[in-house]
Amino acid sequence: MTVEYRSFPVLYVDDERPNLIALQYAFGEMFDISIASSGEEALEMLKERDFAVLLTDQRMPGMTGAELCEKVRYVSPETVRIIITAYADIHSAIDAVNRGQVMHYLAKPFKNEELEDVLRAAIDYVHAQVTIRDLKLRILRGGSSTTARAVQSQISHEMRNYLTAVGNLIEYMGDVISSAQKHIKTDPLHVSDLLVELADSHADAKVAVSTLFSLAERLRGDEATSAPPPAPCDLSRFVDTSVRLARSQLVPGVQIKVVLEGSPLVTVDPAALGQILMNLILNAGQAVTDRGDEGRVTIRVTSIGEKAAIRVSDNGLGMTDEVKERIFDPYFTTRPGGRGHGLAVTKQLVDTYGGRIEVESEAGAGTSLTVLFPLTRL
Repeated sequence: MTVEYRSFPVLYVDDERPNLIALQYAFGEMFDISIASSGEEALEMLKERDFAVLLTDQRMPGMTGAELCEKVRYVSPETVRIIITAYADIHSAIDAVNRGQVMHYLAKPFKNEELEDVLRAAIDYVHAQVTIRDLKLRILRGGSSTTARAVQSQISHEMRNYLTAVGNLIEYMGDVISSAQKHIKTDPLHVSDLLVELADSHADAKVAVSTLFSLAERLRGDEATSAPPPAPCDLSRFVDTSVRLARSQLVPGVQIKVVLEGSPLVTVDPAALGQILMNLILNAGQAVTDRGDEGRVTIRVTSIGEKAAIRVSDNGLGMTDEVKERIFDPYFTTRPGGRGHGLAVTKQLVDTYGGRIEVESEAGAGTSLTVLFPLTRL
């Protein structure tokens, strides 16, 4: 899904006029940028117009950037807030991040390319939120039929997983940035390692946002039947990303082991593959919740004949034969508070791409779900 970035207005606040003009000149063609010279002026503008992103300098007379962001948090909570700060004020920016006032901060001096990436990421996040809200409204207006309720439940389940993952990644990236700032002068090798972690998290966030957009298209029925087939995907790479996205949503202490026996290729839409893997990992993680530190989830990627296989196993309580027969039925669940559609959605996606799911389970000994897709040969 292509994002029209100029459709999401950005408000830039700085008390130095040359900075306002320079930024508007540099990014005016990429983004719809309005400017304000004080926090007070910015608040008045927010009363007249909705802004997707607030970009503000930290050190300003009368009202600091952090103070402005705190007010905007209540005046316009959906506006993503970003602070630009000098190194001397870095602790104020970190404090604003920790208190939830801002999504991100930029330390001066920064490159235009860095600011462009930050603004695009912020708008991507807003776009995802707007898409989800619109989908829910469309479904609610569609009536209270069983199908509409099922789709609404599916949206709540799938979207919540990925929004939680994006939120956790944003928080984690803020922590990594904070650590890098603290060690930038004293331990450059450590900072280099942190930048690698940041790059990995950024890539994971892009995958999560892309999956959200794909979900929106699928639930709207906008998937074009004439669309070209997806390019071959490396299962091992997607397992690595999915584990990182899912880990923060599992009960602390659950052990996740990944075994990669090769890098089989499959022709499956990346967003659908991400959904399948996330559902399987989270389902296995929920099965071992009661085992605490003894809970184990193993993800194995291999090839079996002409099939690529993903096997997700847990050492939970397992299932009886009666339960095993019904696990893919919509609304069937044995978990208190569960909605019973995660595995139903997973099977639907697997079937769509010519795959199948095999179930092995023994009461008291755990469960294994194996997804098999036709191998793609290059």
